Amino acid sequence: DKVSKFWGTCQFIFTAVGSLLAGFVLLVKRLRKELRLIRYQLRYIFLGTFLMFLGVLIFNFILVVFFKISTFVNLGPFFVLPFIFFTTYAIVRHRLMDIKFIIRRGFVHIASFVIIIAIYTYLILLIQDYFEISKISTILFAVFIITLSVFPFRKWLFGAIDNLFYQKEIEKEKRINDLISKLPSVAEYDQILKEINSLITQNLKCGDVRILIINREDAFEIAFPNDAKKMILSENNVLVKYLSSEKIVVVKEEIPFILEQADEEEKPKLKDLQTDLKSLKAEVAVALRNDIRQLMAVILIGPKESKDVYTVQDINLFKKLAEEASIGLANVLLYKHTIEGLKRRIEKGEIGV
Repeated sequence: DKVSKFWGTCQFIFTAVGSLLAGFVLLVKRLRKELRLIRYQLRYIFLGTFLMFLGVLIFNFILVVFFKISTFVNLGPFFVLPFIFFTTYAIVRHRLMDIKFIIRRGFVHIASFVIIIAIYTYLILLIQDYFEISKISTILFAVFIITLSVFPFRKWLFGAIDNLFYQKEIEKEKRINDLISKLPSVAEYDQILKEINSLITQNLKCGDVRILIINREDAFEIAFPNDAKKMILSENNVLVKYLSSEKIVVVKEEIPFILEQADEEEKPKLKDLQTDLKSLKAEVAVALRNDIRQLMAVILIGPKESKDVYTVQDINLFKKLAEEASIGLANVLLYKHTIEGLKRRIEKGEIGV
C-alpha cells in the first residue's frame, strides 16, 4: 500500500512538474525567437503563468506535503487571477488578440463544453439505469468511452458551432486568403495596385491607402491612387530606412510601447519614425520586397473608418498580403521596366523598329 501511494504520488509529481517545465521552456524559446511586439505580449503571459504556478506550488504542494499545512488549499482557484490579469493587460495594451472576437467565441465554446459534459453525464446515468450495473463498472465504461470519443466529438461540435455562428467570419477569411493568393498571378501594373488597395479598404474598412514604388533614383514615389498628392520619400527617409532593415509591418500605435523597452541608441530613431508616420498621416506602413529582399514598395494605410485599433488579425493579414503582393509586384515591375527600357532605346535609335 505504501509503495503504491509512493509511486502514484511520484507519477503525479513527475507529470505535473515535467509538463510545467516543458511549457516554460517552449515559452522561453518562443520569447527569444519572436518579433519585438510578440515578445512583449508573451512576456506578460509568461509572468502571469509563472505567478499562477508559483502560488499553486507553494500553498497547494510545498506547505501541504512538507509542512503538513492545508489551511491555504482553498485559495488555489484564486491563483489563476494573476494569469487572467496579465493576459487581459496584454490584450488591451499590446493587442494580443481581437478581444471582441475572443470574448464572443470563448463564450460560445464554454457553452459548447457544458453541452458536452451534459451529454456524457446523461449517457452515463442512462447506461447505469438501463443495464443495472455497478457504479464502478459504469465509471470504468464511461472513462473508456470518453477517452475514445471526447476529442473527436469536441472537434466536430466546435467546428459545427463555428460554422453556425461564425460562418461570415470564416467565409470572409477564406475569401481574403483566396484573393491574396491570386496576387502573384496579376500581370498588369495598374491592376495589381488596385487589387492591393481593394483588399485593404474593403476588408479592413480603411479610407486611405497609398502605395509608393521605388523609382530610378532609388526614391519612393506615390503610384496609387493616381489623383493623390505628389509624394516622394528619399532612400534616407526614416520610414524607408526602418522598413529596409527587414521590417514587414510598422504600426504607429505600437511605437510608444516599443520605446519603453528600447535602448538609448534606438530611442531617437523610433521617435523620428513616430513623427514621420504622423506627418504622413499613416497608422500602418507595410513593406514589399523583391526576390533579393530589397525594399521596392511601401504601403501607407490610414486609420480605420470605425476608429478601432488594428488587431493582431489585421497585422497577420498585412503580412500575408506583403508576402504575396511582393511576388506579383516584382514580376509586374520587371516587365514594366523592361518595356520602358526598350522604348528608351528605340527613342535613342539604339534599336531599330
